[in-house]
Amino acid sequence: MMKKLLAILSLFFCMTVTLMAQQVVTTWLSDAVVPGEQTRLFIILTDGSIARQDPLPRVKGASLRWVSQGNYIRWPGSPNQSAFLMAIEVTPDEVGTVEIPSLTLQANNGRSYTTLPQTLTVYPYSAIKWNTLNLNGTTVPYGMLWHVDNQKPYVHQPDRCELKIYAPEYILEYTAPTITTSNLATWRFEPTLVELLRGQPRGSVLYKGVNWNVMTFQSTLFPLRAGEVTAAGTVTARAALPEADPLIANFIRSEVLVEMSIPEVKITAQELPEGAPASFTNAVGDFRISASTDARDLSANEPITVKIKVTGTGNIHSIACPALTDASNWKLYPPNKLDPGQNTRSIQGTVEFQQMMRPIAQTDAIPPFELTFFDPSTQQYKTVTTSPIPLEWKASAITGTAAGGAAPATPPPAGTIPVAEMTDIYGIMPAAVMNALTAPAHWGWYFLAYIPAVVLLGMALIRYIRRVQKESFTARERMRSFRRLASTPRQASPTEFLRAAGNFIESYIPPSKQNEEMKTILQLRDDRAFKPSGSSDELPHAERQHMLQAIKKAIAKLPVLIMAAVLALSVAGAAGNAAETDNLGVQAYEQGEYAKAIDYFSRESNDTDLSKSERAYASFGIGNSYYRMNKPGLAALNYRRALELSPYFTEARYNLQFIERKEGAILPANTTENQWLTYISHDALGPISILSGAVMLTFLALLTVTRRHGALLTILATLSGLVTVAAIMNYIMYPETPESIPADRLLVVTQKTPGRHAADMNSPAVITLPESTPLILRAERGSWYYASTFQNTPVWIPRTDAQPL
Repeated sequence: MMKKLLAILSLFFCMTVTLMAQQVVTTWLSDAVVPGEQTRLFIILTDGSIARQDPLPRVKGASLRWVSQGNYIRWPGSPNQSAFLMAIEVTPDEVGTVEIPSLTLQANNGRSYTTLPQTLTVYPYSAIKWNTLNLNGTTVPYGMLWHVDNQKPYVHQPDRCELKIYAPEYILEYTAPTITTSNLATWRFEPTLVELLRGQPRGSVLYKGVNWNVMTFQSTLFPLRAGEVTAAGTVTARAALPEADPLIANFIRSEVLVEMSIPEVKITAQELPEGAPASFTNAVGDFRISASTDARDLSANEPITVKIKVTGTGNIHSIACPALTDASNWKLYPPNKLDPGQNTRSIQGTVEFQQMMRPIAQTDAIPPFELTFFDPSTQQYKTVTTSPIPLEWKASAITGTAAGGAAPATPPPAGTIPVAEMTDIYGIMPAAVMNALTAPAHWGWYFLAYIPAVVLLGMALIRYIRRVQKESFTARERMRSFRRLASTPRQASPTEFLRAAGNFIESYIPPSKQNEEMKTILQLRDDRAFKPSGSSDELPHAERQHMLQAIKKAIAKLPVLIMAAVLALSVAGAAGNAAETDNLGVQAYEQGEYAKAIDYFSRESNDTDLSKSERAYASFGIGNSYYRMNKPGLAALNYRRALELSPYFTEARYNLQFIERKEGAILPANTTENQWLTYISHDALGPISILSGAVMLTFLALLTVTRRHGALLTILATLSGLVTVAAIMNYIMYPETPESIPADRLLVVTQKTPGRHAADMNSPAVITLPESTPLILRAERGSWYYASTFQNTPVWIPRTDAQPL
């Protein structure tokens, strides 16, 4: 019993370590240096967690220190497409090998992450091959260093390499090296981590009293035959010409393109051992394969598509598609390699192939696929195979017909979205649902009543513009100064506030217009603002607001924009608490305290005194926090709330779409008709119809005023009228989508649940509703919602499994 328990604990430990290793990626800026050269070890937490920078261990032959506080980078493999990047600066002080042990990182969310041990190769200075450039009569030295992981690889075995350039400060930027090879294939040389870091990341080293900038390019070499293979080439750089006069160099810098030669590197490739199986092509490394298909059955002469996935380490990006073990009953078409968009310089990863094939004789399964490769670590040939895929043979209409008859098209593959499976009738639905079905589906015709309002708004706008144009420069400057005064932060000292208020009154309110309250403020300024430092009394916030109100009333009698003053005052009064709550929520989120972040953001999202954009931002924060807590349904609900408040909140829309794709949410059918009708968003149709109607009326009014350009005005009025009619008709015919129905009729599934026939937990399930699925609320009964998906499947679901918008 104890042995079994120990075995289970060991297995659990191994699984935990493997999972943590997948969430921590380590990579070098350069893993080959010379003594004194600074390089960096990057640690990437792919789940986006923020880790503390605890003290680093002492390492023989090198010094280690943390660089910066870390930052977020784009990381396509992570759940939220971003990861947290940390950097350790490593400076070796002697030739040899630097061994960096595993590091344990403590994240702010309480989790621990462990890195794998890392090795850094330190070359002697003599390994650098030096050369010179002639820049404006000045001889400028530079050096090159090749680093190859394996000096004796097998043929076709990928061999990671680095090309390092040591150059003075005159060399500003490099292009990709041009490499010429002999019996050697290579991928494009690129700067290290160019996909993650901006610009061209560099190291540095102090050698012979000169500070050398170090540029590292990485690639992979593939020997094509046994024996000695070589690589050399050139690299073009942009260099600044040295100026004889340092004063001129501070103002004028001439630049020129220079060509730097790359010394030759030689490696000796080993021949692959004899005895390779007949199925071996060119795969060298260690690989695993799997196969899958969307086909549900087999029919004579009807083609199917099989996806073969190859994962492992080696020449992963150049191997051929695995072959079928038994192709006697099949017609095979040329396979198609899917581009995964991965870095082809990497020697590990995954590639996928699509193999189209059709049966030419009756069979009940897709035979296994096999891949034979040579494993350099064991120096053996190995073969891996997939499992057979059993499929039912289905007689088709084409079976037995004359040769040359056209086979019917293959039905589309089944998707991952569940479909309704009727096993019983629906329960009795509420009567209110019947009344709702007889009501008009759209109310867009009533929108025509807004056209007179557009005319009135146009007239008001013209009057407003005329009034603004009549205002003097002094009035505008006075309003800008009042806004600055009204936005004085609460943290400002009483002295600063009183001086600012007194300066405003004396500068913009003439003495004849100063009432008793203005004189009182000036007297208070004189009495309190000019006391010696440290003796000023506190000025309560309420008293400051009272002074601002008095100043506002005084300037209201002057030719100013009264509404702008009121707006500035209201914004100043509300900004403090909103910013404070927002900062607390963001801080809690960034520290991994997601429950506390939800509490802070919820206060802000429920504050009706805040603007819609501020409340939308708070809802976005709640959604992000729930997603980090592995609650995608609640995250999707809050993203939709953010979009309801701010329809053009791009980040919220992208996050929502990501969750819906990930969870397999049931969304409206993507028919051609719906694509045309939803090409313009529902929220944009209203503004388009209002603006186009206003433009049409403007051109019609111009026609009654002037006869000049009558034909052009008629055409423009007609076009704008057609746009108005089209927008209104589109609004009327707009299909039901989560964005078009009223918010009180939209439900979001917050946890995966079955939709049932009736309001009874024992009733049969109609369909499984994934988290984040939007639903149309039809009616309520006790602890149940009666709703339908946007593909018109009616369901009953418990209230605990969905929430209204």
